[in-house]
Amino acid sequence: MLSVNIQVFAESQCPACIDYTSSQLSPLLTALPSSVSLSAFPYGNANSTLLDDGSYLFQCQHGVNECTANMWEACAIEHYPDQALWFPFYDCIESSDISQNRDGEFETDLVASCAEKTGLDFKALQDCAGEDPASGSPSDGNLLMQKIAVATEKSGHTFCPWVVIDGVPLTEEQIDNGDDLTQLVCEALVAKAGPDDVL
Repeated sequence: MLSVNIQVFAESQCPACIDYTSSQLSPLLTALPSSVSLSAFPYGNANSTLLDDGSYLFQCQHGVNECTANMWEACAIEHYPDQALWFPFYDCIESSDISQNRDGEFETDLVASCAEKTGLDFKALQDCAGEDPASGSPSDGNLLMQKIAVATEKSGHTFCPWVVIDGVPLTEEQIDNGDDLTQLVCEALVAKAGPDDVL
């Protein structure tokens, strides 16, 4: 079956990223779930520093709570690689109060609630996120986030969300104008189909 590869480089407390998840990604996966292979990289405009102990310190554009939420999302994506499993959790985090809470105490109970609502094992996510979810567990989340950092750097992103369809980034104008992602995917599928194929 024909499918379109979509990569989304975003960050959990970026207003434009949150809007893109609810207005574009969620409707797309509802309309064409089997025609899309979605990869998400929750890092955005963060920075990482290699520490003396070999671990990485992450500094996020919108603060430590964003690093924490990024980590929970990354752990779900890594440990539940089927987008039908991880995306509902990702969407739940993005649409919760977590996405707005930049300065207050991080609400881990909302993460647990999203895990329960979407059928993910909170304990598995907790093991990945570790005692300090802004950094991740030394053997799992921390190394995972550094892999995401490297992938984000290699993507050539210049703004967030950075959305790539079959290797071609959308323009900032397409993102800002709200170009219909479902329509763009349909066009990509038509371009891939042979002249006799019926979608």
